[in-house]
Amino acid sequence: MEVESNNTVFKAGLAITDQDDVKFSMGFRPYVPSKNGGSMLLQASLAPGQPVGYVHPVWYSGWRDETLSWHETCSFSALLNPTPVTIIRGPEAKKFLKENFVNNIDNFPIGIIKHGLLCLENGMLATHGVLMHTAEDVYEAHWHAPYINYLFQLKKYDAELTDISPQRYLYQLQGPRCLEILEQITGDDLHDIKYRHFRASSIDGHEVRILRFGMAGTLGYEIHGDSAYAKEVFKKILATGRPYGLRPIGMFTYGMNHIEGGFPQIGVNIISAMCEDEGFIQYLAKDPYSNPMCYMTSSENIECLGSAGPDPHNFMYNPFEIGLGGCINWNHEFRGKKALRKLKESEDKDVATLRWNPEDLCRLYAMQFDPDAEYVRQLDLPCDLPLFGYAGLTTDWVYDSEGKKIGRSYGRVQSNYYHAVLSFGAIARRCRGISTEVYILRGEPGTHQIKIRATVERFPYNTHLVNDGYDVETIPHYKAK
Repeated sequence: MEVESNNTVFKAGLAITDQDDVKFSMGFRPYVPSKNGGSMLLQASLAPGQPVGYVHPVWYSGWRDETLSWHETCSFSALLNPTPVTIIRGPEAKKFLKENFVNNIDNFPIGIIKHGLLCLENGMLATHGVLMHTAEDVYEAHWHAPYINYLFQLKKYDAELTDISPQRYLYQLQGPRCLEILEQITGDDLHDIKYRHFRASSIDGHEVRILRFGMAGTLGYEIHGDSAYAKEVFKKILATGRPYGLRPIGMFTYGMNHIEGGFPQIGVNIISAMCEDEGFIQYLAKDPYSNPMCYMTSSENIECLGSAGPDPHNFMYNPFEIGLGGCINWNHEFRGKKALRKLKESEDKDVATLRWNPEDLCRLYAMQFDPDAEYVRQLDLPCDLPLFGYAGLTTDWVYDSEGKKIGRSYGRVQSNYYHAVLSFGAIARRCRGISTEVYILRGEPGTHQIKIRATVERFPYNTHLVNDGYDVETIPHYKAK
């Protein structure tokens, strides 16, 4: 079957069928092909007077096909490029990290990663991402800029912070065939890499780093390398992965895999609280558009949708509310510790997955065909991500069976694998029991609203091919020909 899309004909299933057809051009998201990409997404301007952002594929072979790839074959994403990457090196690099990250930096061997959290003094989450210990007195932070840059200049350290974002590409492969594909690409047996560990390898003579990690919750790896060779590696991944059923995924699909895997994402599901730090805003004003993360630093850039209303504070969270409280180590002094301690003692919220009731979803869908029904904003797409621009997040109030408000629902997606509509829920602990029935209030304030029932489920929701603990010895080892 062939499908016509944007004057490009591609076969349903795998849109990119010939690596010679893969073209990269100016204006498209770096390291993502501009040809055979299916629908295109035009990122809106980040602020008045700023240039329009990158154009990139919404999806390649359709969201249903692509969301099955990390369960059945292998998904391939290039959409984290350009990733904000900073290197902190020097005798006091560790001291800087300990004073600012909530994590245990003392127990941090070379060759592993931590889920690094930076919070405001009031305990709200500023940003989070991968923190790597790459060498003696050398650390690498992904997705912590520009807030980490601001924190570094607040105090004198015998260390240096360097932003290398344009120099690094990052590709993600997830699914049961991803290790086989990676070993074919590198010519290296990579079975020894444990979850959250990384080591060096090479692709066509170019050094790369292979990290066992991913957002979907299934077996997954990342490739980090020199951006000068990114396009060459992209084409090789496609050519090598095709016989294994590899699927490149678009921006729309990439935003969906975090919900199954249990990874709330700033700018996709929640709003960063860094825009509440007045010192940071003053710092950023000197060069406000120097970093890819800057669109997330102002709540004015994001439209707040859902029954939680337009107040951006309802879209901000502390670590406990999004399942990251376990990252906090209390045996050192760090930014926000006092506030986080109080939140730990008084906070009633915990994270769960909410599975939306299919009968109520069908009722909502049917309302648009009833001329007498009042309008309620539909679930027009399989997730609450906007088709144009970054702006637009949805958060809904959650109530218990007695009508008492117990928390918030955010990050709604339709899981094709689990045949369910799922969202994250930051809800009262007393309602955290599996299969507890709650309801989600759908519709913006001032409009007609309806109740959608949901059940409280496990977090993370995915239990299939779970990366942490997956026995890679069930996968054949690479053998050089």
